[in-house]
Amino acid sequence: MREEREEFYEENDFQDTVQRYESMKRNKAQCFFDVFEFENIINYYIDINEANSAFEAIKLATKQHPTSVILQLKKAQVLVDKGEPLKSLEILKKLERIELNNYEIFAIKGSALSLLGDIKEAIKNFNYALSLDPENKDELLYTIALSFIQLNRYKDAIQYLLKANKIDPDNPSYLYELGFCYNKINELNKSIEFYTKYLELDPFADNIWYNLGIVYNKANELEKAVEAYDFALAINPEHSYSCFNKANILVSLERYKEAIEAYENYMELEDEIAEALTYIGECYEKLDERDKAIKYYKEALKSDPEFPEPWFYIGNILLKKGMAEESVYYLKKAVHLDREDPMFWAELGRAYKKMNEINEAYNAYKQATKLDPYDERIWLEYAHLLYDNSLIKDAVTVLTNALVQLNSSPVIYYHLAAYCFMTGDCELGFTNLNKALSIDYDQHNEFFKLYPEGRSDKKIKETLMHFKND
Repeated sequence: MREEREEFYEENDFQDTVQRYESMKRNKAQCFFDVFEFENIINYYIDINEANSAFEAIKLATKQHPTSVILQLKKAQVLVDKGEPLKSLEILKKLERIELNNYEIFAIKGSALSLLGDIKEAIKNFNYALSLDPENKDELLYTIALSFIQLNRYKDAIQYLLKANKIDPDNPSYLYELGFCYNKINELNKSIEFYTKYLELDPFADNIWYNLGIVYNKANELEKAVEAYDFALAINPEHSYSCFNKANILVSLERYKEAIEAYENYMELEDEIAEALTYIGECYEKLDERDKAIKYYKEALKSDPEFPEPWFYIGNILLKKGMAEESVYYLKKAVHLDREDPMFWAELGRAYKKMNEINEAYNAYKQATKLDPYDERIWLEYAHLLYDNSLIKDAVTVLTNALVQLNSSPVIYYHLAAYCFMTGDCELGFTNLNKALSIDYDQHNEFFKLYPEGRSDKKIKETLMHFKND
């Protein structure tokens, strides 16, 4: 059967068949196509990921050729592609009785079962299909692997891809998917190995260089990542994502001027540039050129007024300049656009604190700790705001709540101990002081910064001496 199909491909112009079919549809005419022509038409739509068009062709094909096993198989396959595995299985059950040794039936059945979550039965059918010793076994292994990739079962996919790769080690599709899957399961050296093998076959594959850059970045091999992105850009100067990712890595390497150049190159290639303009602003901040930074943040706002980060960064700079009231305008806008970012709320709390707007500062810090209960600094600032306003018992409550998530933080315990002593609760003060000293004795000056009178307390001195000697 496969030989007949291959012969048909050689003797007929594939594109002419598809064009004749599409012309028939446009003109609402009726034309006859034989089974092999329909198979080619359906394959064409499958190849370009148009499952609905493929299914439309199948409906006409099965009307003209209702007994064709080939077309029924195609129908079953397209139903799987459309996410209708149960309908596919109905067809496959009938075909099994007709052609028990047709491996394609069991391969498609495996795909349908995997979509239904019955992985054990799926594997059983896949393996049975392979046992029928199909021609081009590596292609079947590859098809099976793709079924598992679709389900994010990358380890299962790898098993089949490795077998396909063993049969045909120079097939770029197998190398690509192995690189992809190993990246997904964080076996980064393996991912690099297979992407590198791909590039040995095709060193001008810009997307593979791009993928390799991503993996090197994940592996924290930043110089190699930059080099990979440079290769991608040398091959394809319009590969905008390589520009953007390269710029981000250059920021991590503190090569800010080079990063700015890369972001500028990215902006020449893309229409949506607010994010890149913001990152250029950040680079200028790192270079201690705040006026230039603000200029770029404002350019970002012109490009996209709904992008929250530049609002935040302008507010942050104004606060650093001592312009708290002006900063609040920008920080409130950032919070309005993204109410889920704890950094925005914390900075708004700092601005309100500078303005002595205590209730507003209190509410902002409270929201920040809700959104990120693991940020030690925010909890300490929140508690200190209360302490500064003689609400020391409230500060104790805040830091007690912080310990739900940060129960191994010595600084939280030292501050909590100090506040407890200030309220006169010496028993709780010693409990927290002991805990802090047992975690990290060397940070005990954190306690005395808040409670300097503790230096002359005999029992506190004895407690410190006990832990120092331990």
